[in-house]
Amino acid sequence: MLKRIDLSRDYHRHKEEYLDAIRAVCEETAFSGGKFADRFDKEFAEYCGVPYAAGVNNGTSALHCAMMALGIGEGTR
Repeated sequence: MLKRIDLSRDYHRHKEEYLDAIRAVCEETAFSGGKFADRFDKEFAEYCGVPYAAGVNNGTSALHCAMMALGIGEGTR
């Protein structure tokens, strides 16, 4: 049987913070890119201790970017 992660405790602990963040994004219709994405990139880079970070739309894009950065392409062995 597949076990699921129960995020309810975390949700209840941070509910107002989450809802405030969602409200801000919705009010500015900033669903992709913009100041919220820029702030995430900056804060995530600081968290990782690196000069830059760039969020992408999904895991496949993240893997594609990682492979390009490593020079892995069609026919690469």
